[in-house]
Amino acid sequence: STLSRSFPNDRGTVLSFHGIGGSIGDAGGPFVTGLLLYLLGWQKILSFYGVIAIGFAFVFLFSVSKILKPSESKKDQINYARHISTVFRALKQPVIWGIAAVKGLRGMSLVALLTILPLYFYDDLSMGPSSRGLHIGLLIVVGIITKPLAGYLSDRFGRKQILIPGLIWSSLIALSLVFFSQGIFLAISIVLLGVFLYPDQPIITAATLDIAGENISSSVLGVTGTISLAMSTMSPLMAGAIYQNFGFDMVMVYLGILFALAAALTFTLPLNVNITDGSKL
Repeated sequence: STLSRSFPNDRGTVLSFHGIGGSIGDAGGPFVTGLLLYLLGWQKILSFYGVIAIGFAFVFLFSVSKILKPSESKKDQINYARHISTVFRALKQPVIWGIAAVKGLRGMSLVALLTILPLYFYDDLSMGPSSRGLHIGLLIVVGIITKPLAGYLSDRFGRKQILIPGLIWSSLIALSLVFFSQGIFLAISIVLLGVFLYPDQPIITAATLDIAGENISSSVLGVTGTISLAMSTMSPLMAGAIYQNFGFDMVMVYLGILFALAAALTFTLPLNVNITDGSKL
């Protein structure tokens, strides 16, 4: 939300670059933690990570202090009752619940994939730890490269124009894993799936900020994020049950359906209107 206020015309690009840090952490975190386990116990590692998190919290507060501290005139204009009323009016708009559902469907797909892939690699393909890590890493590393490009294109051509083809792409590639589930074709399919698997998240966030406007952006992000988390919570259990009873292929069909539903729902949403003032974006 803070970045969105600072770069309102380049939200997709800025949020995508911001997300690269998280992706690098996702890719390198397991490797670094594995190395540290050889040197330190898990208790010391948690303490070490805790100190780092506190340090970065202070860096964040220092970096955005000028943005977070309102001017005196701004303070005088703050009306919390009006703010709450505006948030509740926004929540009556179907587009907010629609974008939350898209976010949730995307989250369901991601957590299901990351739950089942390691099981499939171990149970069906008998991959060793390094090979499993390599294939999972491919999903993340490819996204690091494509995420800024996708964000930039969404700023220039529109959120829907990038989100819909990207979600359809993810659906088709997930379904292709039914046929290309072993050997070099598996690795290629995973690389192709990673092209839009992670880049879609900052674009969805940017679309949410676009329609919410500046004054209630954090509140709307909190609501849509909570709904997304609630939807995602059950997906690993559902994917696990499908995998155990019907196999890996049906899990990929499940993912393909989720991505396709997200694309279809995105198509119906008016993502070019600010819900707080009705202005066109």
